[in-house]
Amino acid sequence: MNEKEIYEFFHSIRDDYNAEESRYISYHIKRYTYLLQMVDDLIKRIISEYPERKINILVIGPSFELEMLRKMYPQYRIISLGFTHRIMNNDVNLHCEYDLNNIASTPINEGFDNNDIIILSEVIEHLYVSPLLLLKTVSDWINSNGYLIIQTPNALALNKRLGFLFGNYPLQIEGGKNADAGHYHEFTSEELTLLAEKAGYTVQNCEILNYFTRNNKLNNIYNVICNILPNNLRDGIQICLRYPSEK
Repeated sequence: MNEKEIYEFFHSIRDDYNAEESRYISYHIKRYTYLLQMVDDLIKRIISEYPERKINILVIGPSFELEMLRKMYPQYRIISLGFTHRIMNNDVNLHCEYDLNNIASTPINEGFDNNDIIILSEVIEHLYVSPLLLLKTVSDWINSNGYLIIQTPNALALNKRLGFLFGNYPLQIEGGKNADAGHYHEFTSEELTLLAEKAGYTVQNCEILNYFTRNNKLNNIYNVICNILPNNLRDGIQICLRYPSEK
């Protein structure tokens, strides 16, 4: 699905998005295209390696991407774990209500720990739990030679560096222990790679991309400037990990 198709899809399933939800979809729509392409590539790889495997996909911290994946891949079991999102199917067989900050002490529901692809998209920066503990625990939910996709804002993005330069703190510290919590920590690609390797994963791919869309005239200029500068100044990180480590 391209950006136009994703936009049309969202507005085909609901017509009652509030202003905040509409802004969120517009802001993240390019990110969704990268995510869907990665998922599609991994599904093809899994099918080529394990033709008889019935693919399971777990979306952690489900948001708008969940129903997109279900539309694209109705033949697969696509489940979710985290706080409930109002647009999703809340069937207990498809969703496990779960606070990831309690991951050390709270087991997940039976049947949610047998996944070929796990998606952790725009979630890890909202958590105050140890990211190493998070990655190690999530690895227990992945089938042999399965994959974890992480998308998260880049701590070294150009706009954040400029913010620091002018005395502005870029993190959104609203606090709280729910789906509305702000960003407790943002990561660099080097941090995520190190954490993943310590947790026993192999890094398959790591990209730093301008995948957030600002609806203003400066957006294209900003992207052009970022494309000229070193890529570690771009907005978002998308990293694909495989478990267990192939080393």
